[in-house]
Amino acid sequence: MLFDFGVIGFMMYLCAMKQIMKKTRQDKWNLEREAADLFIHSYNALHGAEFVLTKHIDKPDFVATDKELGLSVGIEITHLFYDEDEARLLLGKTSNHVIADEVVLDKLVSVLNNRLKTKSEKAKHYQYYNDMILVIRVASPVFDKATFDALERYISIPQTTVFDQIWLLFHSESGVVDDNLKRLK
Repeated sequence: MLFDFGVIGFMMYLCAMKQIMKKTRQDKWNLEREAADLFIHSYNALHGAEFVLTKHIDKPDFVATDKELGLSVGIEITHLFYDEDEARLLLGKTSNHVIADEVVLDKLVSVLNNRLKTKSEKAKHYQYYNDMILVIRVASPVFDKATFDALERYISIPQTTVFDQIWLLFHSESGVVDDNLKRLK
């Protein structure tokens, strides 16, 4: 009987883990979709384009097609947080509201440069042959476009990146679309 309890308990554990993983994947997809929608809206407004998201494929995350031109591009989404504590707080994974006493901009640039390097390396192995855009959503409410304008000379785009364009995406309260985007490449 102890064996049966162990098997039943293990099965319950696996079911619970499957639900958690499914929720985690869905949460990730929702974040990516929200960022992609905001990027497409802002990009279209800035460039007079008519891109719409047509597919969610994973590598890259989305395919967008310009309705007028028929041009398709891959869009890879990633999020930039100042650190893991901020990420957990903003994603609702912790209720600990401890805020760092000091924000070090060198750390922010280092995290961004690392993200650019990592995403560029991973994208080399994607089986996608059209142009690709990397969108880095700056999730931190502490940093805005002006922060990255001031740090631009320290941002390092990998020479071997396969991304044709790289954009930072911000949430701007101003309502000015130009405040939402900063092109890095």
